Amino acid sequence: MTRNAPPLLLTRPEPGATRFADAFARRFGPDWPVIRAPALAVEPVSFARQALEDASAVILTSPQAAARAGPGRGRLAYAVGDQTALAATQAGFRAISAKGDAAALARLIRERHGRGDTGAGPLFYPHGRQRAADLAALLPELRIVAAVVYEQRPLPPPAEVTSLHGPLLVPVFSPFSARIVAGWLAAGTTRPWVAAISASAAAGFGQAARLAVAVRPDAGAVLDALELLLDGGAGTEQS
Repeated sequence: MTRNAPPLLLTRPEPGATRFADAFARRFGPDWPVIRAPALAVEPVSFARQALEDASAVILTSPQAAARAGPGRGRLAYAVGDQTALAATQAGFRAISAKGDAAALARLIRERHGRGDTGAGPLFYPHGRQRAADLAALLPELRIVAAVVYEQRPLPPPAEVTSLHGPLLVPVFSPFSARIVAGWLAAGTTRPWVAAISASAAAGFGQAARLAVAVRPDAGAVLDALELLLDGGAGTEQS
């Protein structure tokens, strides 16, 4: 099957790209053609660390934010999903996963804060300059100190990507990266089969030959969406 298989385009930064590639290989086979082309370079931004020291808990919406905010020294961290929770644990936080999206994370925080778990201090919300959602806006009743702690700089596509023809599997994990990759492919002759982690990521990509949106905002559901695309069960092939 892999001889005529559409290549998989991996545009996530590391270690997410390798983690997803390994999961893809377990699902679809180890000899599937894979192209690694990061869409973003993640660069640190200086921030006032006193905000972390003063916080009773931390809000984390990405593994990059978890890594930048550490060391956690056992401080409570609310994480949007399991991968962010894992990164938070590795950075020394005591992480609780919302196992969902920004709305699920806001519900978790509101519920736990209502029980008094977060103590008297504010919540610290480190994030990238580009955000799919603003947790502070979703929780206006809480004291939240937000800070940009990393920058996502768009990268140009390698020639290997712009010279591709035919179907191409494209998992996308955020509206920002989706827009970048869509721009890469707009002038080419590929037919992107897009598996989006969310409806907002799908909208960020724009036009796709085939499109499937994950039923949950996690990597496993994106793999399910890719399988749906390969089976021809999603989207519409455009000429």
